[in-house]
Amino acid sequence: MSFKVNVSGMDALTRKLRELSESVKPSTTYRWAKIVEKTANEICSNHKTSKDFKVKIININNTPDSSNFSYEVADLESLDCLIKAVERNLKSMPDITRQIFENLLTQFKSKRDALKTGT
Repeated sequence: MSFKVNVSGMDALTRKLRELSESVKPSTTYRWAKIVEKTANEICSNHKTSKDFKVKIININNTPDSSNFSYEVADLESLDCLIKAVERNLKSMPDITRQIFENLLTQFKSKRDALKTGT
């Protein structure tokens, strides 16, 4: 993983470095996972889904490949809600956390497409 930091001035650089160090903490990634989970459930509560619907995030690893990410969704519509929730929150996330969720978003979309086509 690589990224570029564009800042002007020492104060901006200090703030950016503080943000980067915060975003690599597992607690930050976990907090954003819970925000995404809550958002997904709010999105789907507005749709005509069963009352038992849930998006549940079980585990997330704090690495860009997020190979240790586990979640449960009730159905294809629930997965769509999870995708929308990630998209809705991406811009608010710290840089490294955003990269993790961008990778997850790609995985979620691939899974959704596979479910739609039955493969």
